[in-house]
Amino acid sequence: MKKVLKKLSDLILAFWILLYVIFEELAWDLVAKPVYQYLRGLKLLHVVEIKVKSLEPLTLLILFLVLFVLVEGLGILALSLIAQGSPIVGIALYIAKLPIAAFTFWLFRVSKEILMAFAWFKYSYERLDYFIDRIKASQFHQRIVATVSRFKAWLKVSLGEFKQRVGAAVQALKKSI
Repeated sequence: MKKVLKKLSDLILAFWILLYVIFEELAWDLVAKPVYQYLRGLKLLHVVEIKVKSLEPLTLLILFLVLFVLVEGLGILALSLIAQGSPIVGIALYIAKLPIAAFTFWLFRVSKEILMAFAWFKYSYERLDYFIDRIKASQFHQRIVATVSRFKAWLKVSLGEFKQRVGAAVQALKKSI
């Protein structure tokens, strides 16, 4: 019975690791991270950062939690749509939520010290961080990350080759005209 429970536990963990890696490696790296870096560089956000830091801690906590719940809810809804056979709508919704997620991530980075003053928030954050570290340390996670990295490298090469072929075709077409 213990072996069955262990295998079931491993299977559940594998599922969560797979989801985490897919969204961390692909969605974050390819879409949200560039949006986050773009947002971070905006001068307007420097003004917003000053205003954020001047908010009452409780107001800031509520703002962050509303955005966080919205982003996570949209992610769950997107996964649900994909699972229900609407992958285009689900993927579109997931991509549409990424700018909100990037802003929420920025807001957290700017206000982390203030938010950590709430003991329950700090405890929750530390537990989540611990869980994520355990996932990242697992062999299964490392194998998936290696596979995703190889896929990303292959995709980059393939897209580069495709771009060269299209460019060559366009040049040949221009010369023939």
